[in-house]
Amino acid sequence: MNFNEILNTIAKNNSTTPEQVQQEMQEAISAAFSSDNPETKEKWDSMPFNGSCPTPEQLTEYIVKILTETQES
Repeated sequence: MNFNEILNTIAKNNSTTPEQVQQEMQEAISAAFSSDNPETKEKWDSMPFNGSCPTPEQLTEYIVKILTETQES
């Protein structure tokens, strides 16, 4: 399943549009990325986004990669 299919599925299940889902995802990611919590900052720093706030697609791809690696171990 690619990212657009994920957006479409979430949108359909929540009676909204894929664009709205992506916008809300970005807002949540941006809020988390801007956190002043030291533990949260440490987690973001450990991710391969070079200090930049990721897009929903980038974060989703990273999470899928981590989950796949965990399942293969």
